[in-house]
Amino acid sequence: MVMLLIPLLLTANTRAQHWLGRYWKALHQLIYVVWALLLVHLAVLDGFGFQRGLNGSGPGPDGLAPLHQRLYQLIACSAFLLMLRLPSVRRWVADKQAQDKQRVIWLAVAPFIALSLFAFAFIVHEELFKGVALLRLHPIEA
Repeated sequence: MVMLLIPLLLTANTRAQHWLGRYWKALHQLIYVVWALLLVHLAVLDGFGFQRGLNGSGPGPDGLAPLHQRLYQLIACSAFLLMLRLPSVRRWVADKQAQDKQRVIWLAVAPFIALSLFAFAFIVHEELFKGVALLRLHPIEA
């Protein structure tokens, strides 16, 4: 994944976009390959949610094991972004914007934004909990 991200990092500027021309977009669609590899990596790493009889890699600091599994968090955080990349969704949003119906778009998108924020809050919570424990020299095993 890192090796695929290096060319994306080096070409993520306007100069590279002009230099590569029509190939720039095709190159930057490698991000979908990176996302899929990350999804597979987390699924294998966490045992597809059945590792050690738990639904995830561990119970988490608050005992809510399913919400602390990285695979579920990745899916919840990126479902909204992937949904917005679908051509039919993009056309629907463009049609509603042309009809000046931004409120309808907001009502359709709000649950996905809430799901993403909810999943990201668990990521931040877990990192803070484990980080404070590590600073106190009492690391938590995951």
